[in-house]
Amino acid sequence: MVQVPCARGLSWERDGNLLKRLCLFDSSVSQALLWCNGSWLLTVKEKRLLKSSQNQMLRRIAGPRRQPEEPWVDWIQRSTRAARKVATTAGTRFWLEAHLKSKWGWAGHVLRMSSERLARRAVQWRDSVWWSQELHLPVRVRTQRPHKTR
Repeated sequence: MVQVPCARGLSWERDGNLLKRLCLFDSSVSQALLWCNGSWLLTVKEKRLLKSSQNQMLRRIAGPRRQPEEPWVDWIQRSTRAARKVATTAGTRFWLEAHLKSKWGWAGHVLRMSSERLARRAVQWRDSVWWSQELHLPVRVRTQRPHKTR
C-alpha cells in the first residue's frame, strides 16, 4: 500500500487531488467511525450496512461519473470497483476489515492477560452445563466476586 501523508488545507472538492481527498476521508470519517470498534458485536445486517455505506462514500469521492444511457446497476458495480481500487492504492482503511482486525486484536490481548484480571475473567466462556452446576451448589460454595483489595 502507498501511504499518502495528509496535509492541512485539504478540501472535498471533486477537482482536487484524489489521494488527498481519500486521505482526508480516512483521517476524519474513518477515524471517527472506528473509534472503540473492538467492542462492537455486529450482526450480518450491520456488517452489510457498514460496507455499503463506505462504498457509497467512496463512490462519491473517487468513483467515475455515470455515462449517459448506462444502466444503474452497471454503473454502481463499475464505480464501486474503481473507487475501492483507488482507495486501496491510497491506503484507506476498509471499515469492516479494520473492525475485525481490531476486534481480534483485542481478543488476543485479553487472552494473554493473567487469569486474575477482570477483563480476562469477564470473557471466559461458561456454558449452560457450568451454570446449572453452579446454581445447584449451596450459596456459600458458589463462585464469588473477588473481595476488594486495599
